[in-house]
Amino acid sequence: LLSRQINKIKKSMGCAQNREKKEERVLKYLFLGLEGAGKTSVIKAYEGEPFDETPDPTTIVTIHEFKKNAHLLRAVECPGSKEAKNAWLDAYNICSFDAIVFVLDGSNPNSYEEAKEQLRNIMLSHYEDIEYLPVAVFVNKADLGTKIDSKELRALVKDAAKDRRKFASVYDVSAKTGENISKGFEDLEDHLNPMCCCFSVRYEKPKKTSSSGTGTPQQAKASTATRDTVN
Repeated sequence: LLSRQINKIKKSMGCAQNREKKEERVLKYLFLGLEGAGKTSVIKAYEGEPFDETPDPTTIVTIHEFKKNAHLLRAVECPGSKEAKNAWLDAYNICSFDAIVFVLDGSNPNSYEEAKEQLRNIMLSHYEDIEYLPVAVFVNKADLGTKIDSKELRALVKDAAKDRRKFASVYDVSAKTGENISKGFEDLEDHLNPMCCCFSVRYEKPKKTSSSGTGTPQQAKASTATRDTVN
């Protein structure tokens, strides 16, 4: 059922992309994380919506779209239930994403190991649509106190990002208070700030350079258009 819904969304997203004005900057983020991590709350906090103390769990792929900082943000949120996680692979190519935002519950040590494993699988994935995308990890519910091993998590992200992702960063955030929400998204946006109109050039699979070490014009363009940020 979820896979059928994703296929419908792919078609509608394709139509939406065709209607976009060329001059309008659109950022497309894929939101992943276990059920109860607070993905919807994080999105709504950045949008400026009031915090919902008793949100309904996300059961279908949901698209949030709003204007922020002079651009359009299109957030595609995948459900985090055990059944839905099997359909994440189908969601990777809904559209050409610019970044992945992984949300986990930093106040719940019981779900940490599973969340950590899911994050590792995503970051080490060789699935071509997400293999080189920047990743922002939001450790949510900082207002309740962080009860996971943040040092270990940061080391995992840094190691998994090595040689493949130009941006991978971890943020302790609170969707309830707004702590660090803007910071995380603004860092992503700064990284994606284009020196050219094409975002995809900075996530292409690395190519071998010539023996002279000069590389191709495309490689030179990609290297100047990126900013290495792994922390």
